[in-house]
Amino acid sequence: MLGDGPEREELLARIDAAGLQERIRLPGYQTDMGQWWRQLDALVISSRTEGTPMILLEAMQAGVPVVAFAVGGIPDVLQDRHNGLLATPADSSALARQIGTLLAEPALTGELIDNARRTQQDRYDLKALAERWSQLYIRTAREARA
Repeated sequence: MLGDGPEREELLARIDAAGLQERIRLPGYQTDMGQWWRQLDALVISSRTEGTPMILLEAMQAGVPVVAFAVGGIPDVLQDRHNGLLATPADSSALARQIGTLLAEPALTGELIDNARRTQQDRYDLKALAERWSQLYIRTAREARA
C-alpha cells in the first residue's frame, strides 16, 4: 500500500498483529512511481473526496487496472466495467467486491487495461491535449476576425 496518512501506525500494528508483514508492505509516500507500476496488480483509489487525481491517469497509462470510489472527477474519466471499476462512494464493501471482481475476472481485467490506455491516450495524453488547445485557439482567433 503506497501513500501516507494518519492511520499509518495503526495499520502497521494491525498488519503485525495478523502476521502479514511478508504480504502487506507500507512503504509510505512515493515521489517516483516508475518502480512500483510493474509491481501493482491494481490501483485502488479509496478517497472519499477527490478531484481528478493524476495517479489515476498515470495508472491508466502504465497499464495498471483501477478500482475506485465514484467520487469527484473519477467518474468523468472511468466508466464502470469499460476502463475501470467503480464503487458507490464510501461503500467499502462495494469497493472490496470490485477488487474481487478484478482478481476473479482476468479477461475483464485485460479489457479494462486496454480501454484505459486508449482513454488516457485519446483524452489525456499531453500531445492530444496540446492539439485540442491549439485547435481551440485557432478557432477562437478565426471567430474574432470574422
